Order: sequence, then structure tokens, then C-alpha cells
Amino acid sequence: MTISVLCPSQQGWEVKRARLGLVECVNRDLLQPYPVFHEKPGKDCQDWDLQKCDYVAHIKFTVLLMPDGSDRIISHPFQELQPTKIIDDPEIKSWLALGT
Repeated sequence: MTISVLCPSQQGWEVKRARLGLVECVNRDLLQPYPVFHEKPGKDCQDWDLQKCDYVAHIKFTVLLMPDGSDRIISHPFQELQPTKIIDDPEIKSWLALGT
């Protein structure tokens, strides 16, 4: 998360308050940095042959946890991709269904 998300006007006192708020959130384990994802070593996608490449997706959004429930405040529209392969194994399908 950047300071510009918390205080877009970039006024000095707002930036200081935002930084203080970030420190408090990190100290209380309420805010965590995004992990870095990368492709597997040895994969060469420089030739633009997308069939050989592995895709890595990382979806980010900001949620406010309020007493009456959660509220997503910053997000991007979700673009659903259609898979090129079908999973036939019922056990794997049941595990994947847990994530929805």
C-alpha cells in the first residue's frame, strides 16, 4: 500500500498521519505486505509463445473491517479467464470447490 492511497492530496500533515497509521497497523499485524510471485526457474517466455508459459495471477484489494461487516473499498474489476484444460478428477474438483 502506498501513502498516496491513504491521502491523495499529499498534504504534509496527512502524510504524517497516514504513516503513523501504517506503522500501527503493521505492528498489530493488521496490514501485511504483498508477497512477490514469479515464474518457475527455467521457463522462457521471451518467444511470446503463450502455450509454453505459466500464468501467475495476484488479485489485490483493500477491505475495511467494520462492526457491521466488511467493505471492499479499493479493487479492480474481476476479469474471468476461461481455462484451456478440464479437470476430471472428482477429488481435485472437490478441493477446488472449497475456494469459492
